Amino acid sequence: PRLRGADRERAEALRRAHDEGDGVRAMGMLLALTVERALGHHDHALAWADRAQKYLARSESAYLPLASLGHSAVWTDLGQLARARQALPEVGALSALPSWLVARRWQYAARLRLALGHNPLECAQAASAELGDENVLTVRESVTLQLASLRGTASDLDAIFAVGAAARTDGRDGTALAADLRAAELAARLGMLHAAAVHADRARGVLSADRDSDEAITATDLSDAEGWLMLGRTFAASGRAEDAASAYAQGAQWVVQAASDHVAPEFRDSFLHRNLVHRDLLAAGAHEPSLAARLAALRTGVQE
Repeated sequence: PRLRGADRERAEALRRAHDEGDGVRAMGMLLALTVERALGHHDHALAWADRAQKYLARSESAYLPLASLGHSAVWTDLGQLARARQALPEVGALSALPSWLVARRWQYAARLRLALGHNPLECAQAASAELGDENVLTVRESVTLQLASLRGTASDLDAIFAVGAAARTDGRDGTALAADLRAAELAARLGMLHAAAVHADRARGVLSADRDSDEAITATDLSDAEGWLMLGRTFAASGRAEDAASAYAQGAQWVVQAASDHVAPEFRDSFLHRNLVHRDLLAAGAHEPSLAARLAALRTGVQE
């Protein structure tokens, strides 16, 4: 039977509520995926993406492209860049979703372009434009941090400082850590070495905490590997060679441990060599004999 006007409105309201419920569940799954990625648990992250895909496909939800977005992010981390491009949903596929989710898609596209060796600035700018007046704080701050880091001016550094200060005041630890890492790197690039040292030392204290603890803090939209690479570059630019070597070594340790424990054998070669962050960390930090031996064993296993 055909629905009358009032019935049609009620049916549409139920559909929207259903989709919004799916969206909440999907976002919970993707939040878990993001934390697992940051900690280097890429097998767990893929499992969360698969779970979201099955759940949303079963209900034919408008939020289904979010699962593809999650897959694209994990494939990017694993250095499986062709798969990452294939999984990244087109903007039109997210047209029924809130604009902040479209902004997230552009952020992931920026990460993929960077992984491919291309300039990601246009994608980061598109993420900022997509937000408009929509005020989802965590996403707005993440977009601000990403775009400011890529543009790299003194006013952009001020924007990073502002995000970090607000996040520390309000107890948003992941955003505060991301702001410290990005502030340290950009301040060093701009020659502001005292500011770089303050933010780098604070970020190092957080990253050095036990990563298996439930209290571990992960930087918003940055992996631990990215954090250690940023710290190494910051310390190197500041003339702190010993601190730089230590940061690179801890980052290289993270990469080797993640590859050994949480990356399937068929993806280890790309994880180690086609992920540019991991490749740079291994080149700069995998010199300690026992770590070098573990890396050599991993590479031999890949070749076999």
